[in-house]
Amino acid sequence: MRSFLAGRAITAAIAAAGLLVTAAACTRTPEPEPCPTIAQPGVAVAVGARANSPKPAIPTAVADYLTRIEDKKGITVVRVDGAPSISCGIRFHTEAVNETAKKQDKYDFGKRAVNELRKARAAQPEADTLGALTLAADSAGPGGLVVLADSGLQTKAPLDFRTEGILYLPPDKIVEQLRSDNLLPDTKGKRVVLSGIGYTADPQKQPHPGIQRRLVAIWTAIARAGGSTDVQVADQADTGAAVTDKPKVSTVKLPDPDPVSAACGSVIVLPDGGAVGFQPDQAVYREPARAKATLSTVADFLEQNSGAKVEATGTIAHHGPNVQDAGLALHRAEAVRDTLLELGASQGDITPRGGGWGPYPGTGDEVDQRNRRVVLKISC
Repeated sequence: MRSFLAGRAITAAIAAAGLLVTAAACTRTPEPEPCPTIAQPGVAVAVGARANSPKPAIPTAVADYLTRIEDKKGITVVRVDGAPSISCGIRFHTEAVNETAKKQDKYDFGKRAVNELRKARAAQPEADTLGALTLAADSAGPGGLVVLADSGLQTKAPLDFRTEGILYLPPDKIVEQLRSDNLLPDTKGKRVVLSGIGYTADPQKQPHPGIQRRLVAIWTAIARAGGSTDVQVADQADTGAAVTDKPKVSTVKLPDPDPVSAACGSVIVLPDGGAVGFQPDQAVYREPARAKATLSTVADFLEQNSGAKVEATGTIAHHGPNVQDAGLALHRAEAVRDTLLELGASQGDITPRGGGWGPYPGTGDEVDQRNRRVVLKISC
């Protein structure tokens, strides 16, 4: 099931579970009243039906919950927008005296729940995804199911991804700051399912896979830090259009990293003309955001492979035996090391070296440009 707005998948799942019965089941369910906005413990779904985020992909965990819902448990629908609020909270109750009638009541409740999920829309500008997750966690109640169905690209403090550098902070650093400000959601004893994280809709640019993985890591870390020991990421790619373009949500500027592949034995050449390039005669990146985005793939690999080591060797222009300004080559390698550390790698994983003049003989701008580079050698 990809999206509750793309079809009748949840309703179909409920019917497949045997909850669809005939009208002869003596249904007593009254006509639905306007949806109240008081949380109903059970499952809470933070729905990113907003600008710049695709149609929310509601995971199968919600359908599973609706087919097994217990009396006096409910569902709470939370809007993901600039000021998250409860769109709807409904509780299941049945007075049926036989199993057939109980199934019918569950089916009717499930249909209404699906309808409320479909109807939810953002009401305030921007996106406070953390606030929506917090409200959903509070609404689900003890032992409840918490679902976050959103791109995860927040545009409100304290996690405004428009702020330079936040996206590239290690998840544990983000968690540490949120904890110190008492802003972690209360997910203790609750199951958390993340869906659609890192998938966006026009005009928001789609994140590079490395950035997408970073977003998933950030939201997973936040959910776990809140106390949950059961955090799952739904395998639901979602690249459809947004269900609305109002209210406005600012776009997050995302860099275009160079494609790199990190593995044991990899030799990664970072040319000065690429994303990890430096200002003339300095160890300062020309485009810091692009450099971080490119190096994040290497940092992620080092975090996931504890025995991996990297040797970073910088070289500068010209070629020959009389090496001049070899210190600049080392300083650029050190700059790459420092960025990898900032992105979450460990101090002992990276050794910077100054290689002096580059390996390509000859003179001229073209040769000089090839000799200006940093080479990463990964060993495991």
